[in-house]
Amino acid sequence: GWFPVVCGGAKKKEACTSTKFVSPCENEWLYSSTTKACYKRIGDYGGFKWPEARSRCQALGADLVSIHSADENRIVAELADHYSHALAPVIWYDVAGTWIGAERAGHGRMNFTWSDGTKFDYAIWAHGSRTEQPYVEMFTARFNFSQSQVDDALLYLNQWNDMQDYTLCSSAVCKKAAKFQGT
Repeated sequence: GWFPVVCGGAKKKEACTSTKFVSPCENEWLYSSTTKACYKRIGDYGGFKWPEARSRCQALGADLVSIHSADENRIVAELADHYSHALAPVIWYDVAGTWIGAERAGHGRMNFTWSDGTKFDYAIWAHGSRTEQPYVEMFTARFNFSQSQVDDALLYLNQWNDMQDYTLCSSAVCKKAAKFQGT
């Protein structure tokens, strides 16, 4: 689709030729035309807990990412992957995951909700996950200190795991609706 743009100094409703793309997202946010949403990866070398990650997203006018399809999971994984590679020499394995907005909604292995209130309609759980912990991370690390840990990382790459409330992750992905000009 096309985006409403300013052509010749006047806003026009019909499509016009413009050499400049006007992003519906703020600087440093990634726009997805598939989901009509804006995404931003936030990080901390020392790691942070899920509630802090959510607070940081909310301070940006967003929430932790809710994921509703395999395509959206790939978007989040790509954002997180760039960050994990940048941190590889300095980060501990224990904080290498990426927080997403899934949280336990009550007792039971399948009882999750998205922090932004959208329907929990997609999941890609890693084998052995859903152990009744409160928050969910996406496993995004590709680096480690031993070959067996690297092999494990590749086996579970971009899949989800529920984590304890004291767990630290090095990054999180925030999501908010795109804002098109004139809306």
